[in-house]
Amino acid sequence: MASLRSTRRRALAGIGTAIAMRSSIATPQVRVHGPILWLVSRGPGHVYLFPFGEARDRSWYTHKVQRALHSSSELWLELGAPPPPERLKAIYRTLGRESGRTFLEALDERTRSRALKYMQELAIDPRTVRSLRPWLAYYTFVAAFDKKFGHAEGVTPSGPAQLPPEYVLAGEAVKAHKPIRVELTMEEWLRKLADLSDHIQSQYLDWLFDWFDDERAGRNRDRFDWMRGHLVDRTMLRMHAQYPELYEVMDGERNRWWARKIAELIGRGGEYFAAIGQDHCADPEGIPFELVRLGVVGACGLRQV
Repeated sequence: MASLRSTRRRALAGIGTAIAMRSSIATPQVRVHGPILWLVSRGPGHVYLFPFGEARDRSWYTHKVQRALHSSSELWLELGAPPPPERLKAIYRTLGRESGRTFLEALDERTRSRALKYMQELAIDPRTVRSLRPWLAYYTFVAAFDKKFGHAEGVTPSGPAQLPPEYVLAGEAVKAHKPIRVELTMEEWLRKLADLSDHIQSQYLDWLFDWFDDERAGRNRDRFDWMRGHLVDRTMLRMHAQYPELYEVMDGERNRWWARKIAELIGRGGEYFAAIGQDHCADPEGIPFELVRLGVVGACGLRQV
């Protein structure tokens, strides 16, 4: 994040110390007492890779993380800042609404049934989502869930989550006059969501409803575990298995982009800091796997700082 964000971390995320890699590829087990910080190096090029999630306080901002950010010449994040309010309204109006059919008509049958169930439970007035496309209605459901259950998903300021780590890092970079680079601008991300097929947008909502079910059943209590060095991969594994088309858009192609970008940065020389949602790193086909596949790091995996 998220977040709006790419995953439930900002409007959302989800996702120890060892990353499950394919076949014999594995990251060495290292005992850590704070968040994971990897260093990818080759010659004079160094990239700090910092996987993070939702934070309940700032204990994750350890001296180790501070030193790595301070020594880096650039900060890399997933998404840029939101567009100005008027531009955001225009995007929602042109890409998030349609008049030819209703929100429910655009959904797969199973997703429609789950949406109706949660609309009733979260007291969502059908009129507020009637003209929305599913990707935009997603955030209405997130906000309604936050309001009822008091859990911060990046849309509302409810506790116990605090200022998202990427905001903290961006603020520190601005104070230090460091350039901030991003994978996608927020407008590019929203357009990417708007370009999803109806079926994949239904999967996007189903993935959210799965998270709602987990939260109510108490299965999301590990969402802060990344702060202690344990990445959580449950929701990414589920996305990979149950919603493969969604997975490819949300994680697959983006993991490959990040691995290529890290290789490019290393080739330039110097030091860089990449803060990326833990879902892209705990994923069995995540960035660590892609870095091994590209030959950027050896089969033993990434080195922890």
